[in-house]
This record gives sequence, C-alpha cells and structure tokens, in this order.
Amino acid sequence: MGAPILGGMEPITIRRAAPTEADALTRLMLGSSAYQGAYASILQGYRVTADYVARHLVFVAEGVDGGPLLGFYALICDPPELDLAFVADEAQGKGAGRLLITHMLNEAQAAGLSGVRVVSHPPSEGFYRALGARPTGILPPTPPRVPWERPELWFDVQPAASHLKRHEGSDFTRHEDADLTRHEGSDLTRHEDADLTRPAPAPGP
Repeated sequence: MGAPILGGMEPITIRRAAPTEADALTRLMLGSSAYQGAYASILQGYRVTADYVARHLVFVAEGVDGGPLLGFYALICDPPELDLAFVADEAQGKGAGRLLITHMLNEAQAAGLSGVRVVSHPPSEGFYRALGARPTGILPPTPPRVPWERPELWFDVQPAASHLKRHEGSDFTRHEDADLTRHEGSDLTRHEDADLTRPAPAPGP
C-alpha cells in the first residue's frame, strides 16, 4: 500500500491497481457524471480490462482506511501518454485529482520519460495547464463517437519534478478536481483496441 498523502480534506493513499480491480475501475469510469449527456458517446461499449491494468502503470486513490476508490489514472510509457484519469463524483473537492497527476508525473520521471502527452476533454484543459501542461495543438472531431475538438497538451517531465514534488503535509490546491473526471484523452481513441476492450455487440452501439 502506498504512503498516505494529505489531500484537501483527509489523507489519501495512492497505490498500484491490481488486475482484479478492473471491474471496479470500469464502474468508476462509467459512473462519472461528466460523461453523461453530450459526452456519453465516447464511453459506450468500453471497459477497463485486467490485462490493461497488468500492462500499464495504473494507480488508484483511496482513503487511508480503504473503502470505495476515489479515482485512478493510467500512464502508458510507449508512447508516453496519460491514457485514463478519473475522479469519482463523490470524491470531488478532496484533492484527489491534483494528487493523482502529481503521482503520475513522478512515475513518469521514475520510468525515464521526458514528457507525457495528454489529449484532454475540453473542460479539463485548464486543470492540466494549471499543473504545468503546455498546449501543443487541437485534435479534430472523429464522429460519431467524438464529435468535438480536443486540446492536445504535453507535460515536460523534469529530472527533479520539483514543481509538483509530493510533500506530506503540503497544502495542495483543490480547485478543478472535477475537470480531471472529465478527461477522456486518447484513452478512448488512439488506444481503443489495445487498451480497452469493447464488449461484443448485442445481436441485432
């Protein structure tokens, strides 16, 4: 289990996800209110698989006493990309989003990456930029699943990652946690075949 980190309101633990938690990660992802309505199409038919969790750097945030997962992220190293990042609706305002991204950048540093690509859901762009990501372009819509433009950003991973280094007891800003839950990035576009498995369609998207 990871060491407790002080979030916005209560200690939060970030630890490596287990393949057996794939279904729980899928439920958290599909339960995000940010993907209801106009943005629901990108999640249709997707689930996180045990193989995906085993092959990539997938970490979860939870309270120090366990309980429901507060959020998770998935980092792909080749090519380097933040593929999934979600915070549960009930965990908004606890600092989990900022802590997850901080942890992700430290893991990227440990893996020897020079940077991490993010294809952001539009409302999430300000969140990532506030944490140091710089814009690199705009991806066009890919209807029918993604009929909207998406900002493309890049986190430079510094050798010391001093600007986002975790320090127990630090006062992490809690604003825009909700933005993290709205991220879809390339998790559901570029890697849809290798990283997420779409259930077989019902006889009869």
